[in-house]
Amino acid sequence: MDDSEIYWDLHDLNQDALVEVNYTEAYLGFALNSSGKWVAVYDHKIIEEIEFQNLVQDESFIDQTLQKLDGEVKQADVHKAVMKLAKIEAIKSASDFVQTWVGNDNAPLSVHYPKVLEAQLEEQQKMLEEQEDEPYKYDG
Repeated sequence: MDDSEIYWDLHDLNQDALVEVNYTEAYLGFALNSSGKWVAVYDHKIIEEIEFQNLVQDESFIDQTLQKLDGEVKQADVHKAVMKLAKIEAIKSASDFVQTWVGNDNAPLSVHYPKVLEAQLEEQQKMLEEQEDEPYKYDG
């Protein structure tokens, strides 16, 4: 499925709606904003995760981070420290990116789920996965 198929229904409602094709994985759907326009809605945590994955694959980021850590951490803790700094940078980067939407009536919304809801969603997903593994039983 290409990006145009994912966003077609939003574009039917608002042809000027801004969509972020680099964050399609984070796309949740669409909502009516306070200006009365239909706009895309993205999961902020997934935007952060995409930023994190981009950073840990960026050789220049890794090199700069290793230079910062030189003499600051034990050899055994280098990987953990790089991942921690990448996560911090990803959070900042995602927040800075979302801030660019402010002031644009056609810009997307970013949703940040409370940890309680996130845990409930994970539990529901786990239950669904467990049900998929059970043998089919005809009950007719």
